[in-house]
Amino acid sequence: VGSGKVGFVYRAHDRQASDWEVAVKLTPASEQHDARQNEIKKVSKLSTIPGVVHFHRIGASSITHNGHCELVSYSVWDYIHPGRDLRRYLADTANEIRASFLVAVVEQILRILHACRKKGVVRHGDLHAGNILIGDPDEGDIDASLQPREQVYVSDFGYGVTGGKVPKDDYRGLADISNEIIERVDWAK
Repeated sequence: VGSGKVGFVYRAHDRQASDWEVAVKLTPASEQHDARQNEIKKVSKLSTIPGVVHFHRIGASSITHNGHCELVSYSVWDYIHPGRDLRRYLADTANEIRASFLVAVVEQILRILHACRKKGVVRHGDLHAGNILIGDPDEGDIDASLQPREQVYVSDFGYGVTGGKVPKDDYRGLADISNEIIERVDWAK
């Protein structure tokens, strides 16, 4: 469903619960061990917070393709259907972005940044449209006006702030995300 600087993310089914879709991050076993540990530590502190893509387990395996074998590390996460980030959502949506969508995204990110501060997570450190996931509407999750709540999730809490990189300012990232959406809002709606 996606890739980044370090690895790839695939949609998979859990072997013990075949109807449970999960996201599996694959990275070369030699890469970014500190980043992976950093991300898991942060997300574990946020395990009770809705809107955070939650971690389930980690491991290593060898993958063979066309006679080439490579050892990879994997981590298993919530899969947010249909597997799209905010950048792809905006690209795929014609000029139909509602102002309420902007409010939902900003409110969710602010809620998670508040939880980070209260739970001892210094910062996300890499907030951008590629790390905000947009799920399909869920009729079972309604807002205060009894409308289906926008399904907004924050992901990737670790890789952007390790290996000597200076963490990005979370509120600058939020401003950039907001500006990307504002440019596309259909103000008549």
